[in-house]
Amino acid sequence: MHTNLTLLLVTAESSWIYSACIYTFVPLIFYIINGTIIVLAFHNKILKEKKDLRLVLIFSASINIISMVLYGAFAYLWWFCYLTNTYIDIKTTTLTAEIRLFGMGILFISPLILSIWRYCLIVRNWNLSIWKCSIFYFILLTFHTYAFCDKAFISEKIFKNDIFSYSIVYSSPYTIFFFLLTDIIAPIVAIIFLIAILLHIKRHQESVKDIVVSKVHKNIGRQQRIIVYSLIIMSGIPLLGAIPHYLMRIFFIYHYRIPRIGWNITEFIILSVCGSAPLCMVLVLPTIKKAFMEQLGLRTPSSAREEGTTRNKENDLSKNVNIGYRRPTLKMKILK
Repeated sequence: MHTNLTLLLVTAESSWIYSACIYTFVPLIFYIINGTIIVLAFHNKILKEKKDLRLVLIFSASINIISMVLYGAFAYLWWFCYLTNTYIDIKTTTLTAEIRLFGMGILFISPLILSIWRYCLIVRNWNLSIWKCSIFYFILLTFHTYAFCDKAFISEKIFKNDIFSYSIVYSSPYTIFFFLLTDIIAPIVAIIFLIAILLHIKRHQESVKDIVVSKVHKNIGRQQRIIVYSLIIMSGIPLLGAIPHYLMRIFFIYHYRIPRIGWNITEFIILSVCGSAPLCMVLVLPTIKKAFMEQLGLRTPSSAREEGTTRNKENDLSKNVNIGYRRPTLKMKILK
């Protein structure tokens, strides 16, 4: 269908109200959760000593908030049209809906940027800033930019839509495959980089023979593995929502009718699993979990536990002295 797009006005379709509620209230929950994680991480004394781990956690929570604001922006426009019965230019509604794909792109590309950064630091031993790695954002988001410009300036195709009355679609159905690179392939490549980092850490620890040096490297390796595990969570969790959502978008582009309940389920999955990635880091990774529990007073600080253990040992020693118990003499063993 071809028409003069500047004259076509659309309004909100009432059948989309359940999806609008999902796009409004699910992100609101994770705004609160991820905002709380950022505030706690900034003021956590334990995480201040683990700068890289804190950076990954804060970066993940911040990206989740930004991506969800972009992802849910068109839902706010829908509520405005629905509550006020307002008609808006089709290009405004279509491009606002297209912005949500930028939100998805930012969310799915972020683990790849962080994994490349960690790979360069650990495996290649390049002192590379995370901000320099962010150039890959602009490279990969060019696919989203092209798709956005296609609807804004090139395509004149419109089809009936159950969100707003009509929407502009891509001039070519093959444009949808650009998003395969950012939504599916990018997180998978990130996981491959992270597995390579884990293998490098394991080989490096096995090659160290000196006992004292080995203990130091073991502690460092443990910290690096925790960061890598957090990035694997950040990469893998969004894929649970991205894969079914991407397949449904392909069906939609090729004019297969998908029941609204199917969209509601996939939209709920992609919003909930993507928004929960930082929370999963807190719940799954012991270092972060213990740090937050001590900060919130749900766990005795480690320094206090160590002090209590030392005091108990001193009490046991005094008891042994009082009852005249003699500890066996330890003799040095000469190694030949």
